[in-house]
Formats: sequence, structure tokens, C-alpha cells
Amino acid sequence: MDKSSEEAFGFLPAPEELPEIYTEDDLKFGWVVNDGTNSIKDPSEYPYVNGIHCYEFLNNASNLDNFIVGTSGMTFEELFYQDVIVDGENTKNWLTSFESRYPEDDLDVKAFYNMCAWVNSTNPDEATGLELDSAITYNGITYEYDTADYRLAKFTYEFEQHFNKNFVLFYYVLTHVLLMIDSRAKNMMIATWDN
Repeated sequence: MDKSSEEAFGFLPAPEELPEIYTEDDLKFGWVVNDGTNSIKDPSEYPYVNGIHCYEFLNNASNLDNFIVGTSGMTFEELFYQDVIVDGENTKNWLTSFESRYPEDDLDVKAFYNMCAWVNSTNPDEATGLELDSAITYNGITYEYDTADYRLAKFTYEFEQHFNKNFVLFYYVLTHVLLMIDSRAKNMMIATWDN
């Protein structure tokens, strides 16, 4: 592999001999860290960095995974934080739809909830027709009501306040080209570096 590929994708060249604590799967699945020295590091040596969070989507059929309220009669916030019983245990609804992957078992989901709620607020199918708290103008058009057109304009003009457009477009194209349809909701992971 040439150096540019290694730099671009962070691949770690396999050493001649693995230390006994690592297996071939550790290299194959990227469970070791390449810190630029081409030496194997244990990921646990790298402490959690405040602000980085990663969540996995667990269920294609979940309203939360699809950022919708549907016919639940609840607000998105009520649905997200709703208490539910799973296997006889009381838990929050969001834990049935998402799994905190980094930091593991993280329950501080305020930033993640805010992102999910924003996506829901741009879904044209969820438009209520109700009057907005205050009129808002996007691209010279003033919106006073929660309509499908308003939600599409909101998505268009606020998208980059919530997402890195290049990352999102790359992910969408990659999942399309590689036919990774099951990674568009279930199995998708979303991360933030800045909360």
C-alpha cells in the first residue's frame, strides 16, 4: 500500500509478528490505534476526549431511528425520553433505538437528542400546519406556519449548522455504490466531535 492511502485511510501496516495480546482480528477490524509511528497501541491507552460521542442506530422500523413521531400523539422529545419496559426492565425509549458506542454506555445524550429533534423538525411529513412562534425567512421567503415547504427550507438553510455536508454526502454515496442499504438507518453510526 502506498503512503498516500495509509495517510488518507489510517491503515496500519501489519507487523511481521503481533504481540501476544493481539490477534489477526484486532488488525482486521481496526481495534488497534495507529498513532503515526506504525506501532501497535492499545486503544484503552487513549482516554475519552470530552465532546466526542458516537451512537449506533439499532432499528429500521423505529420512529426514533427514522426521526418521526408518527401517530404517537407525542412530541419528539416526549417520544425520545419516554419510559418503556423492555424484557421486564424499565428504560428510556431512545435506548431501544440507539446505542451509545463512544463513550460506551454514555447516557449524556443532550447533543444527540438536539440533532435528532432538529432532523425531525425538518421532516415535511411531520408538518403540523400550526403557526410558528415567530415568522422566519429563508432565501427571501417568509414562513409563518409549520408547512412542508417551511420544513424543506429549514433543512436546506440550517443543514450545515448540524452536519458536515461532505461527510454526509460521502456516506450517502458510499452506501449507495456499495449497496449498503442496511446502513442507512439500522447499523448507521453517527458521531460528533464538538457536542
